[in-house]
Amino acid sequence: MESHPTLLKVIFPLLTSIMENPCWSLVELASSVLIEKLLYTCTGIEKVFLLVRELKGLSPDQRMQQFLNNPLFQRLKDEKPKILNKLIPVNGNLSANNLGISEEDAETLIDEVSVVFHAAATVRFNDKMNVPMKVNFGDVHVSTAYAHISHLKDGVREVLYPPPATLDEVEDFITKYNDDEEMTNKYLNGRVNTYTFAKALAEHHVVKNKEHVPVIIVRPAAVTATIDAPTPGWSSNWQGVPRALYNVAMGYSRVTPGRHINVIDFIPVDYVVNLCIIAAAKSGRTNDVPVFNCSSSSVNPITWSKAYKWFTEDVVRRGKNEFPYPFTLFAESEYLLWILTVLTQFLPAHLGDLWLRTTGKTPRYVEIQKRVMSHRESMEFFMRHNAVMENNNVMKIIASLSEKDRQVYPCNPAEINWRNYMHVYAQELFSFLEDVRQTADL
Repeated sequence: MESHPTLLKVIFPLLTSIMENPCWSLVELASSVLIEKLLYTCTGIEKVFLLVRELKGLSPDQRMQQFLNNPLFQRLKDEKPKILNKLIPVNGNLSANNLGISEEDAETLIDEVSVVFHAAATVRFNDKMNVPMKVNFGDVHVSTAYAHISHLKDGVREVLYPPPATLDEVEDFITKYNDDEEMTNKYLNGRVNTYTFAKALAEHHVVKNKEHVPVIIVRPAAVTATIDAPTPGWSSNWQGVPRALYNVAMGYSRVTPGRHINVIDFIPVDYVVNLCIIAAAKSGRTNDVPVFNCSSSSVNPITWSKAYKWFTEDVVRRGKNEFPYPFTLFAESEYLLWILTVLTQFLPAHLGDLWLRTTGKTPRYVEIQKRVMSHRESMEFFMRHNAVMENNNVMKIIASLSEKDRQVYPCNPAEINWRNYMHVYAQELFSFLEDVRQTADL
């Protein structure tokens, strides 16, 4: 497929007004789908700089070559192998001052870069406050729709919300109470975790300090595997929603907090990437800060119960479940949740380990349950609350596209067939887990 001319006419006149030779910069390896899509469809781009940190004795060049071994880049290697030469690694580190970038590299980036995508983050929900503040705030922008999850009962709108605190207040808190979990929970003041707190603060900080730099904020809901390109069902992550689906389908988790009609808002990663590209191309140079909630709940909602059902159907059909008859019950009451968890999860786990011991094997099911419960605890807020996120700006920008643009950069959540998607997702998630089973914490 050739570069898409309609979109490129929008992107590159904008970029050439800034510099003679347009190029793009993406920060960290979390944007792999975005990198692939830009290189595959926007072949007029001259360079893509990647911020890569040294790790385990490997230089940025060596790490980038490892990165390109990902099956995600196979169609580029098959169809447009020379395009990969546009990738340029830059030695850096999100956690270091000035991103760990040398003065020479910084001058190069300042002179040559036109557009920056920042999607790197730590996504561990319950880190101590200093970690997400350093990575998700201090180095911030792809945000998250869950940054403002405290507004869920009213719906998360595509507006800029007031910050949860001032920077001075947060720095003072970290100095005094960073290791105090109880004080951290009080300080969050209704925010579900340090991750969403830091993301919400980062949005405000970016807007406040942008000066003359045009800024666009894209807030994805929970990001899941690709639905289409470059290959359906691809993912390099299985935490959050995919792990919840996996635990139920395997028969490990049989109780879910909340109601079966609660909506879970998630969105395929290629839809997020396509929206980011479209937003960068269409929004132009403006002092306003457009906000796009890349979400599905307001136009094509899917409930937790339907997601579990359709995902589990495929797992059972292929005989991948470990325990027979996987299912999940929903419980709003804390007491009922505890009783059902003991009866349907911990009691069978202890009996299973007893059987393993009597047959001379290593017990494992109680340990699995500990991990299942830890994950459920981190997801409980999202399971108990009905997620509805406004995406009017997204639908408007989609409506402004030509038919050809919509085909090359699909991102309309109303068009997703969730049942088909969940079946592909189940198949590809298990393939991914088989590839990493020797090192993943399953």
